[in-house]
Amino acid sequence: MKEFGKQIVGNHSINLIYNKDKDCLGDFYEVRASLVGGYYGITYLDEYSLKEYLLKDIEGYIRDFVLENPIENFDYYFFADKYEKELSEKEKLQNSLIVLNKIKASMDVVLLVKKHIKMLENNEKEKEL
Repeated sequence: MKEFGKQIVGNHSINLIYNKDKDCLGDFYEVRASLVGGYYGITYLDEYSLKEYLLKDIEGYIRDFVLENPIENFDYYFFADKYEKELSEKEKLQNSLIVLNKIKASMDVVLLVKKHIKMLENNEKEKEL
């Protein structure tokens, strides 16, 4: 059975969907993967002039989330590096849409991310042909 939970983190709130029958730590790993993947997704937006400010906002959001939801003996840097290497560019951009929604980023950057995702999908289709 899935439940919706709301967690207040710093100046932000995080909506979590968790399964009561499952260990909640697994969901926190997934949320962290989405946050970190979203951060790295934004790094692909070279044409966005405010990218550095946006990355700082996301860093603050991740920092607040980690401080409010600590996991003992969890190597954050190892997993951040792992997520950066394992997630595709498209997955990172998709994760960035989630993060942008959470930090209430401007619609301009959301549309820019969607444009990048569409370009990647078109490139994938061209490769298939």
